[in-house]
Amino acid sequence: MKYGYVRSNLQEGIEKQIKELSNFNLDKIVEEKNGTDLLALLQDLKPGDSLHIVSIDRLTRSLKEYTLLSMILELKQVELVEVKKTNNLKTAKDALFALALNNMVKPLADCDEDE
Repeated sequence: MKYGYVRSNLQEGIEKQIKELSNFNLDKIVEEKNGTDLLALLQDLKPGDSLHIVSIDRLTRSLKEYTLLSMILELKQVELVEVKKTNNLKTAKDALFALALNNMVKPLADCDEDE
């Protein structure tokens, strides 16, 4: 199955994320409402499934948590797809590289916005 996962933040609402994910013919989109929806989704995922997120920071902002999540997905043989950048993060190593790159580039982009 193809799943989507959305989580709100102050700058971007759930609706915008759902709209972006709707282009990928997903079977189900899970909205984080009470802090446990991601955990329930992880339990439901089966080998061969895919988990689509708009961007890595919508999954988590913690490198430690992201490392754990990406390893769980890899062990479950679930593909993580970041649709905003159209990265297919098939392994924990790919996911960690993408997150590290994002963490290095984001401060630079924030500096540009401040000017």
